[in-house]
Amino acid sequence: MKKTLFLFCLIIGLLYSSELLADPAKKILIVASYSRHDLCGAPQYEGILSALRESEFQHLDITNIYLDSKRLGGRALDKRKRELIQKIEREVPYLIITIDDLAFSVVAPQVVGNGPPWVVFSGLNRSLEEYNHALHFLDGRTPVKNITGVYEYLFMPEQIKFFDLISPEKKKIALLYSTDFMGNILKGQVVRELKEAGLDKRLLFFPVSDMDELGRKALQIENNPQIGGYIPLTMSVKGKKREKYTIKELAPLLIRKVKKIDLALNMAFTKSGFLGGVSVDFYQMGHQAGELAANILREYPISRLSVQRAERYRFVINKRRLKCLGLKLPVEVYNMLDEFIL
Repeated sequence: MKKTLFLFCLIIGLLYSSELLADPAKKILIVASYSRHDLCGAPQYEGILSALRESEFQHLDITNIYLDSKRLGGRALDKRKRELIQKIEREVPYLIITIDDLAFSVVAPQVVGNGPPWVVFSGLNRSLEEYNHALHFLDGRTPVKNITGVYEYLFMPEQIKFFDLISPEKKKIALLYSTDFMGNILKGQVVRELKEAGLDKRLLFFPVSDMDELGRKALQIENNPQIGGYIPLTMSVKGKKREKYTIKELAPLLIRKVKKIDLALNMAFTKSGFLGGVSVDFYQMGHQAGELAANILREYPISRLSVQRAERYRFVINKRRLKCLGLKLPVEVYNMLDEFIL
């Protein structure tokens, strides 16, 4: 009788603990700055989901919100932000995962304090010091409030080393960036990373706000003999009717107009036709954030979940662009490649 009672209690206990692990009451809200298929955001999202699925939590209550800020602007974007804040206030999710800067800048000021909700960010480009100055959520890299995450590193010094291997003259590199929210943030991060490595003097700056200006600046880069290559950061550019064009749509235009080495920000940009090089692995960065999120679901103390830098990069070259530019890779560069995109 005692043995039967023990087995019954053991089974009930296992079932109960299994329910606790699944914890269907713990709502997760994933907020992306851009659209569902964005070249930067989508791989991070997949990495986050992969890490969560690899954990013991099999029954996750996940809601996705896309701010679509590369296409929306003004009142439409403000409305979407308000709806997001209202949803958070109404539902109070246990965990919020933000992808890229805009999502974090909307969510974090609303919820910073003691969790829940807990916040995990992926892909911040603005410096942590700037965010911490306003939100006071870190002591060094240790969380002191309810926020942690993975900040993006663009591996720009490594990218310049790659450029110098295939273009030994060490010419200037143009930074072609849009003057929107994200374009300015990325420009600042590129400058920060290269300044720390003593390489910022290699840059020449070409800001653009609309399609006409983009065409003019692309021509200037092409015709300047001091410039050997450029970094395209035209994240969102306005057309004549104030419609917005993203980097995915602008890539064919830039590839056609500028016959110089185009150093891609990430593998998705390389797939869009740019030459490529060394770039952050967005999927793995999202996976890192997903692992932090899983640890929050395990109720690890937030102080043990330090903010991390994106750890991995990929060395990827677009073979068609390589041929178009008439370049040949040195053996040492070829041996370093992770992938050739045909």
